Amino acid sequence: MLYTAVISALLLSYSVVHSAVTCDCTEECSDDRLVEMGSILCYGYESCYGSYLRSRNNDIYCTGDRACSDALKIVAEENIYCNGNRACDQTVGDIESENGNVFCNGFKGCYKAESDISSYINVICDGDYGCYSADGFITAATGHVSCQGEQSCYDVTGLISAETVITAGGYYSAAYSELNSDFGGVYCEGELSCYEANVEAETIDCSGLESCYEARLKSSDELLLVGGHAGSSAEINAVTTYAYGAYSASYSNIRSTDLSEMNVNLFGYYAGEYANIWCESGSTCNIECVGMGCYKTMIYYWAGSDVNIEPVECKYGTSSAVTDGGVACPSLVLLTEANATAETCPEIATRQRERKKSVEFEQLTAKIAAKNEKLKAKFAAMEEQELERTNLQQQLFSEGGRAVRTKQSSSFIQMVNRVEAMPVSATLSIGAAVGTVCSLALASCWSKARMQKKYQLLK
Repeated sequence: MLYTAVISALLLSYSVVHSAVTCDCTEECSDDRLVEMGSILCYGYESCYGSYLRSRNNDIYCTGDRACSDALKIVAEENIYCNGNRACDQTVGDIESENGNVFCNGFKGCYKAESDISSYINVICDGDYGCYSADGFITAATGHVSCQGEQSCYDVTGLISAETVITAGGYYSAAYSELNSDFGGVYCEGELSCYEANVEAETIDCSGLESCYEARLKSSDELLLVGGHAGSSAEINAVTTYAYGAYSASYSNIRSTDLSEMNVNLFGYYAGEYANIWCESGSTCNIECVGMGCYKTMIYYWAGSDVNIEPVECKYGTSSAVTDGGVACPSLVLLTEANATAETCPEIATRQRERKKSVEFEQLTAKIAAKNEKLKAKFAAMEEQELERTNLQQQLFSEGGRAVRTKQSSSFIQMVNRVEAMPVSATLSIGAAVGTVCSLALASCWSKARMQKKYQLLK
């Protein structure tokens, strides 16, 4: 594993342009201002920490462990690679690719970036916790945004937008965030992806288990709820909603606001259980029920609206009706302007109490609450491991320098084994601590750093 990491680092450095500025060593280019015509290569541990990085004609590589952490700004004409462990975390200024892509594929690659992350083509936040809690906008001007890592794009302060598609494929990815794709789609494929998110797109696809739970979903074309409980307790405004997954639109509110025609297809097993469909004046609402899809579904409609229900046996909205074909029918309640809230309409008030007291609702909310608590505990444990890992890294570099100077390497090897044993992430690239330290040692960075007086052995 160590040799593979070193060889990968050497091959990468050989493949880039010869005019590149290379920062191999620990803190070699830290707190510096690098404005270059060629590539900027930050391979060493904290090699470009706190620096201003600008490549006018090429790429920027932040592949070392914390290589570009706390950078004042990272701007490249072409691609930006934040593929090392916490490579670009907590950057102060923008991470911007003017004509290429931004890759935040390292573990915590762009974690808690304090400004915008933008690219002319694509923004890829596929590392675990990649772009987590970024305090700015994430923008792909002509391409797509990808959030495939666990909790990637989680709780982003600004808008996540793309010209084409946004994909949230990781566990809790894009949760608590705002996503927009005017001409493409948003695909919430991971478990609990887009949880409590605000999503607006032409097409929205919630295929992950419990994806889009308690989300606000607005689609100018189709909303697909495929995963189990995908879209449960959500606020929905879509031209056409297909609820294929079991309980996929349960406890949701589906509204025809600003729509002349709205289609709701409740096809999944108990897909519309305790769902409320609101058909406003001026809207034509077409509801199709299959099997038990409309079980305990309520349709509220105003004068001036037109409600059509399939099968036709359900058109009168009898709450307990099940057709000869085994289709559960929804209920119908006529509202007026003065009788459209829980305070003024007894049916709405009773319905709200019934929903919250149902066994299914209590079980679902308890299940989601348990997952949230587990997520918090996992995150806290991960932060403790990160702190331990940071302390080990400092010792590792100290022991590495001593090993190079004295040719005594037993304690260094022990440190390496301890770091390797720690579960950091499968997404780490050549910038991970072990590969970085070994490549630094082979490149005689320790002696170089001592000559420049940038590195002092820890006492």
